[in-house]
Amino acid sequence: MKQVCQEKGLTLKEIEKALDSVNKISSIVENYDRWNPDFLADYIYNRHHQYYYDEAPVINELLTKVVNHHGARYPELLDVYRLYANLSQELNEHFAKEEKVLFPFIKSLVLSKQTGDTAQLRNHFSLVAPIQMMENDHEAAGEILAELSTATNQYTAPEGACNSFRFLYQKLKELDEDLHQHIHLENNILFPKALALEKELHN
Repeated sequence: MKQVCQEKGLTLKEIEKALDSVNKISSIVENYDRWNPDFLADYIYNRHHQYYYDEAPVINELLTKVVNHHGARYPELLDVYRLYANLSQELNEHFAKEEKVLFPFIKSLVLSKQTGDTAQLRNHFSLVAPIQMMENDHEAAGEILAELSTATNQYTAPEGACNSFRFLYQKLKELDEDLHQHIHLENNILFPKALALEKELHN
């Protein structure tokens, strides 16, 4: 790094300042409140659903390996295994409902507003009940995550744990953080926007 700085005539402080500016710009760009509901739904699928689909096999493999090797010495791993299995089942069912029912309906609302054709909405159910169901799912997932955090000592591997053990807890922590962001985007931004749009169209 120092050699690169010298070649470019820059100091480390200047590089750090530039990187900090990029981070600030990124946080400004991701102003979810300004996004249309259909775009936000696509973002949630591409960013959060796909993240889970990519990470789940990795976590499953790590968890099986760590439990088989260390379960006898660290019995809390059996709780971690059970809780993660419950979480996976919850997420798989939840994501399927969003992808097959909720997100397409939200997109149809946006399209109706853009085209002015609200006739198709008369044949649709209200968003209120499905969104309430999704929020209930979020609450259930949140409770599992809280238990998982407790069982893993806030995702802190025991002293002297092997690399796989520590990597597993790191992956679980990252999943926890991603799911909390995912739930925030839906509960606090996407769902209120979609409900407001539906109300506007029906009025």
